[in-house]
Amino acid sequence: MIPLLLAYTAIGSAFDLAERRVPNLLTLAAIGTLGVLNGVRLNDAEPGEILADVAIRAGFAFLALAVLYLCEVESGDIKAGFLFGAALAWYTIPWLVLVCAALAVVVVMEGRTGRVRSIPFFPVLGGAACAVAGGVAWWG
Repeated sequence: MIPLLLAYTAIGSAFDLAERRVPNLLTLAAIGTLGVLNGVRLNDAEPGEILADVAIRAGFAFLALAVLYLCEVESGDIKAGFLFGAALAWYTIPWLVLVCAALAVVVVMEGRTGRVRSIPFFPVLGGAACAVAGGVAWWG
């Protein structure tokens, strides 16, 4: 799952920094890949386990969606947050803490310069997701 997050973060960040948008096709491809990876991981699981995993991931995805919506980020970043919430599942809470802290710093820094343009939040979202996933993989 970490290679998927790294690739999605790198490509999405490049688009967001260059064009100030994240293509829907990129997000849909990452969601499809996440679904396939979870299907492979849960291949031998009981139907109840699969439904529980889907419900937990969907719940955390919608939690990420709601928090990012309240932060007033743009729709591409909200869709990305939905994917990261689904990918990280139980680790969505520390991810959201990192994201909110980083977004606060970015907004304050942008406010100081007096710029009136969109801010590329995707690198913050993806970087925090990769940091949390890498930390979980490292410390188990």
